Amino acid sequence: MNLRKKLASGSLTASLLAALLAVSAGTAIAATASPVTTTVVPNGTATALPLATVTATAPTDIPAGTLTLTLPAGFAWAATGTIATVETGGTLTVADGAVTLGGTTATFAASGTAVAGSTIAFSSPTVKTSTSGASGNVVLSGLSSPGSVVVAKLQALYGPFGSTVVYYASATHVPADGTSSILLTFVGGVPAAGNALTIATSAGRFTGSSGLTISPAPTYPTTSLSGITAVAAGATITLQSATTAGNANVSVQITPAVGVAVTDSITTFHFTAKGGIGDGDHSGRDRDRGMGHGARKVGFFLDPAYTCPTGAQPVSGAPTFGFAILNTTGHGKLNVNVVLKGALPNATYDIWVNQDPGACPLGAATKALAIHTNAKGNGTGHVNKVAIVSGATRFWVSATSPSGGSVLRTRAAVLNLKHHH
Repeated sequence: MNLRKKLASGSLTASLLAALLAVSAGTAIAATASPVTTTVVPNGTATALPLATVTATAPTDIPAGTLTLTLPAGFAWAATGTIATVETGGTLTVADGAVTLGGTTATFAASGTAVAGSTIAFSSPTVKTSTSGASGNVVLSGLSSPGSVVVAKLQALYGPFGSTVVYYASATHVPADGTSSILLTFVGGVPAAGNALTIATSAGRFTGSSGLTISPAPTYPTTSLSGITAVAAGATITLQSATTAGNANVSVQITPAVGVAVTDSITTFHFTAKGGIGDGDHSGRDRDRGMGHGARKVGFFLDPAYTCPTGAQPVSGAPTFGFAILNTTGHGKLNVNVVLKGALPNATYDIWVNQDPGACPLGAATKALAIHTNAKGNGTGHVNKVAIVSGATRFWVSATSPSGGSVLRTRAAVLNLKHHH
């Protein structure tokens, strides 16, 4: 409903208006938006999802018709209700969208005429997941130039780990660079009276904690936290990676006042070898090449931010974990060769070939179980004759290990497409 109409009718309270304007996750302007990532505990708990404001850069960007908001795979609405909208600019009106418990989409009826600078703001619905490590973009479609925008990103924690002392992790592996870290988040497990916990790691080190009652107070960094007598819900421990590749076994022991300590859990996290430093395509030196139809070599980055047009958006100096070579055939097909280096050891990866515009985000892997890595995290795989979507000009690759919680992405490559008649 249009902001002016809502204010005039009294249907929009001052508190709701304030919430709509204050909870915005950023502004989605065309396809270059970078909305915030919302972290969700994969135990079915409802989590508020801030949605970015959508802004029209031209009057035709928000046409009259149906707008559809879609959650990524693995996530669902946590409650039946309504996503309220507030619009500004022109005569644009967007009706509030209904959500249903367990559903994955919401639709909004847009009418009137937008102008350059028109905006749509959304209230924050709640989402849930039970899928460890699930991640993806929340996409609003039905627009024009581009046809869809990312208005939020979702990332489920990994876990649960433990039985009496339950916790989740922000990742299951990080580079062995001595600076990357894994955040352990606890959701329960206060020891019984007279008992104490000891949490230790076999590699890396703990660099800080919150929400733990520890006596005596620890000195960080340390490899062991002993004398823990209380664990608040939401308590955290930061595990910093080692400088050499290998596994970190994090153990949680319960020590009674009298008797022998009992191990509640041992969880293995991975510090992976760095595949190299740089932008993944040698600063553009891997230009189009090969039979005049175009080939590009692009590096894999570990779980970077991304958009459909750009692919991975790694931080400066981020290590790479192998590469992909994308090669057009000249017959509307794309061949993709993938080489992983220093990824998860003894893991299986799916390959996703993203195309923009037209085939991003994807609903399923282009080739499941495509790569099996060895003990060093190295492996190769390929996908041949992927049909190029009409109008697509940018291509990039994701390699995901569903069981290991590893997501690798390349930057997008623009290929020299030639078609035979």
